[in-house]
Amino acid sequence: GSHNESIATQSLPHSPGETGESSAPGRGIEPGAYRQVSVLAAAAVIAIGLLVVLGWVLDSALLKGIAAGLSPMKANTALAFVLAGTALICLREDASARSKVSGRALGLVIAGFGLVVGVEYALGDLGIDQLLFADVTSEVPGRPSPHTAAAFLIFGLALAGTDSRGVWGRLEPYLAGAFVARG
Repeated sequence: GSHNESIATQSLPHSPGETGESSAPGRGIEPGAYRQVSVLAAAAVIAIGLLVVLGWVLDSALLKGIAAGLSPMKANTALAFVLAGTALICLREDASARSKVSGRALGLVIAGFGLVVGVEYALGDLGIDQLLFADVTSEVPGRPSPHTAAAFLIFGLALAGTDSRGVWGRLEPYLAGAFVARG
């Protein structure tokens, strides 16, 4: 009866705002906190990219590398990360329509970067790998790995499809999932 329904209802957690309560510690995370975390994560991606670019400017192995023993991050890859972080900030939920258009455009630039690098692996050097900096640190100087290229292609397409309607919008979660699985 109504007594059992009352007990069941009391044991279910309520989301903040559902009962007019604010979120207390241990009772869930405020929706604004998710936005803050996403902006902080995007800012971290931008900062890492900028540090790597600075490493190339200063010729600092410490700033170019993510960890000891690994190949340094390529300058164009670092720039793509800066663009990706910027796109994520532009595409936040509370952003203006103009900002979201900019974020989707940056997604296309990032996808284009991934595509061009992939074409270079398929067809040969197009001469863009060392436009920013001379690189003698790898077998293919200045060129990110094919895996990095594929990840940027997929992630860029996912960014470009954010907030889209129709087929493109329905593909977005799959593209983002493929980036995570591939990356």
